[in-house]
Amino acid sequence: MILHERLRVCGSEAPYGRGAVRVLIWAIGMFWERITEYDPPRIRSNTMCIAVSCSPGMKKAGWNSA
Repeated sequence: MILHERLRVCGSEAPYGRGAVRVLIWAIGMFWERITEYDPPRIRSNTMCIAVSCSPGMKKAGWNSA
């Protein structure tokens, strides 16, 4: 469950377009998400990758970063 979302870097074609970075905070951590593909006008047409993640669960699993 996402508690807070903020756009950190605007995309090249639109605010949430290709290259945009947003920070999402959820109940047990946070992650930065980079938009890698953007295909308007379809809703949810973005492809994303996790750029940075800070989660206690990931550290227990032995992961240092996403």
